[in-house]
Amino acid sequence: MVSNEYASKDLGLCCYLAIANEAEVKLLRISPLNNREAYFIFSNPKLCENYALNYFAGTAKVNPKNYAYKMRDFKGLLHETLDRK
Repeated sequence: MVSNEYASKDLGLCCYLAIANEAEVKLLRISPLNNREAYFIFSNPKLCENYALNYFAGTAKVNPKNYAYKMRDFKGLLHETLDRK
């Protein structure tokens, strides 16, 4: 992982990061660890760290419908990535 990237295996957090600020935080790639786990790699690590603090503190606010859609999308991407490994 490069220092200008943010990585997480937490699917819930990753979905939040992807919709919290779509203009400044981008999913760069999914990096498999094994046949069951992968890291989601995002741009803008400092902003991601701030959003992660909000997420784990329970103060994160996003549209629940958008979160559910992103969860479905990311699960699909994760399965596609792991199936290729």
